[in-house]
Amino acid sequence: MLKLSRIGNGVSVHRWSVKGDKNGQCLAKVKKMISHYRPEVMVLQDYSAEPSRRCLRIRELIQGICRAGIK
Repeated sequence: MLKLSRIGNGVSVHRWSVKGDKNGQCLAKVKKMISHYRPEVMVLQDYSAEPSRRCLRIRELIQGICRAGIK
């Protein structure tokens, strides 16, 4: 499950579950939201900090979200 919070004119939370290509589906949804909302700031978990135990798939997803946010 991926959960995103948006703060602006109020707070809204978006969450969804995916099956199959989880990272691909999550990245597609995140890119669509970035394009729509055009955030000035994105806050993501620092998976490289101890004691984070994020698996490789989640670390790759976070990296993909970072790359999507930079474009």
